Amino acid sequence: MFKSLVGISFLEIICDILLCKSNYKKNVKTVIGILSVAIIIGEFANIKDIKIDTSIIEEAEIIAENNYNIASKDITKKVVDTVGKNICNDLIGNGIIVRDVKIEIDGDYNITMLKLYGTEKIENQNVLNMLEEKYNVGEDKIYYD
Repeated sequence: MFKSLVGISFLEIICDILLCKSNYKKNVKTVIGILSVAIIIGEFANIKDIKIDTSIIEEAEIIAENNYNIASKDITKKVVDTVGKNICNDLIGNGIIVRDVKIEIDGDYNITMLKLYGTEKIENQNVLNMLEEKYNVGEDKIYYD
């Protein structure tokens, strides 16, 4: 590109000297200017061999996804622990003795299973209603051990 532009510049100087007072000087300079612009644009259009290293972007995406998965698991574990403790405290507050509570949740944080350890089957309808209303846990989701 540089050699072509130098050549065009020399051509322009020669034309300027030869056509110093000619009516065609303006037209010749316009054509040389268009050629110069065409050479520059052509060189930029031919940049095909540039290789962009996308491995850094891919690594960053993998790291971000792993961090999201780790954070998501941590949040899910905290939700499960907190809701489990709240259920245990609510049951104890209603006179149900419970040694431990384990819950399972789905992707929308809905309780899919409530397992109660160290207690008999809950017969108190008020407690069952409280679990249904507060935690959306019906009798079909409650298991005993």
